[in-house]
Amino acid sequence: GSPGSPSHSPAAEEAIRCATQVLKMFATVGDDDAIGSKLNEQFFNVALDGDIDEVKRLLREGAAADGHKNSDGGTALMGASWKRHAGVVQALLEADADKDAKDNNGATALMFASVVSGAAEVVQVLLEAGADKDARDGSGITALLEASRVGHAEVVQALLEVGADKGAQSNDGFTALMRATSNGHSAIVALLDPTGENKTATEKALTDKVDAGAGAGDEEDDFRDALESAIFQTQTETNCHCQ
Repeated sequence: GSPGSPSHSPAAEEAIRCATQVLKMFATVGDDDAIGSKLNEQFFNVALDGDIDEVKRLLREGAAADGHKNSDGGTALMGASWKRHAGVVQALLEADADKDAKDNNGATALMFASVVSGAAEVVQVLLEAGADKDARDGSGITALLEASRVGHAEVVQALLEVGADKGAQSNDGFTALMRATSNGHSAIVALLDPTGENKTATEKALTDKVDAGAGAGDEEDDFRDALESAIFQTQTETNCHCQ
């Protein structure tokens, strides 16, 4: 060794060299993880903004389609679906985004698209990609149940065309037909029950719900509130603005 420095045996020198390399390797991995995390967060924000060119550029740079979630477990695909960015949704799906991922409340991208007005094109893109048409959240809500409740006839039509379960019930016992009937969405009632054969039974079921004190459809209301809460979190964290 040099004057004044401790001397080491060849075996000790080799051990020091190996240890130094390992430390450098872990430091690099940590730096790469931090860079990747920042890139994925940036990608998440851009996806919600609907900037398709920037989405594609960041994907080329190595951003992961599902690399960042907000505090509610929302993914870029969910946010882009809620914001009606059909082109971005398509790009995310092509980049292997999990089309059936669920947020902390159990909602999927298809559910987000089904509840927001004007997202029929996004619904179609997700369905064509094979999104689970009958996925349920923690309250048993499906995309068809929610689209029927809020009155999105075009979405209901798209879901029925791919065989969505018309008889699915939320945990509090409501079907899509019951929700459409109770909210006065006659066009959707006609889609769900074209012959009217279930009209009497549906009205009786709703009357029974009211008599039992369960006529408000609280779980569907909770579902909508949860979605609005989730997108609020997204806005807060990304400093973007809903359209």
